[in-house]
Amino acid sequence: WNAWQDVGMLATQTAHPAHPALGAVIHDDADATVFRASFQRSTAWMLGEHVVRGGDAVIPGTGFLEIARAALEHHPEPRVVELRDVFFLAPFAVAQDGERSLYVRIRHGGEREFACYVESEKEPLVVGKVSYVDAPRAKRADLDAIRERCLTRGEIENGQLVQHFMNFGPRWGN
Repeated sequence: WNAWQDVGMLATQTAHPAHPALGAVIHDDADATVFRASFQRSTAWMLGEHVVRGGDAVIPGTGFLEIARAALEHHPEPRVVELRDVFFLAPFAVAQDGERSLYVRIRHGGEREFACYVESEKEPLVVGKVSYVDAPRAKRADLDAIRERCLTRGEIENGQLVQHFMNFGPRWGN
């Protein structure tokens, strides 16, 4: 049965694919879901395009918000997602040629809590609450009105604001 090692009835059920930033589901029961993702700068744009100049790449805060949202939506509902009480406690940094695993745990039940950690859930990087809520979708922003309020121009290079402390990839151009 060696031809069936990766597919069919003999395939392992311990790891299921998830959102790209979540990697695989390694635990899923009524109490919690835990994901594990391996990050390398060369393969994860969220990390590789957000590099402290001369140093490590870090997942930005907005990246962790997306990770928490995606973790909740692993069990989707047709409602609005709300994130509350999010605390960024430590950075998730990866050296130039390094690789690092990130774990994300989301507790099920009434008030769903999430934690992002590396080695121990007792030393989280990011924690917060994420839930579905019965609320209207947010109104679309009037981009022209926002542009009119932004009077100070910064130095632009290749379509991006020059920030001497970071190296950004094309997805961060704003």
